[in-house]
Amino acid sequence: MTRQTSAPAAPIVADYFPPELRQLCRTAVRVLHEHIEVGGLCVVCGVSWPCESTRLADHNLTLL
Repeated sequence: MTRQTSAPAAPIVADYFPPELRQLCRTAVRVLHEHIEVGGLCVVCGVSWPCESTRLADHNLTLL
């Protein structure tokens, strides 16, 4: 019989940031989920992919 052990839960990284940065992170994630590419265009903006909103959201998350 194999014994399964569960790893301790990792701390949520966002808890380490001040409220303003947590909000920025949530906004960036939302934008990346909404602004998706279909046929080479952003479905929200209608411009060529990647749109400016997606690039800004990606940069914001990279900085965090």
